[in-house]
Amino acid sequence: MQHIPIRQLPESNQEPSLVGSFSIRSLEAILDGKELVEELHRHDFFLMLILIRANGLHEIDFVSYEVGHYSIFY
Repeated sequence: MQHIPIRQLPESNQEPSLVGSFSIRSLEAILDGKELVEELHRHDFFLMLILIRANGLHEIDFVSYEVGHYSIFY
């Protein structure tokens, strides 16, 4: 069976203290200059991805979704 890496969000000192483990981050800050394309992975957090300007495909659970301007993924 293939090992699937688990993605974690690094701690950030740039946001106010919020209730529980809720966090709002910009994609630019998370990527830190790296490419957005990633191999197969899992998350240890819930994610709402809001894209203002985008195009391409986003694959979730082996299903491809078209990405366009003003896309939201949960």
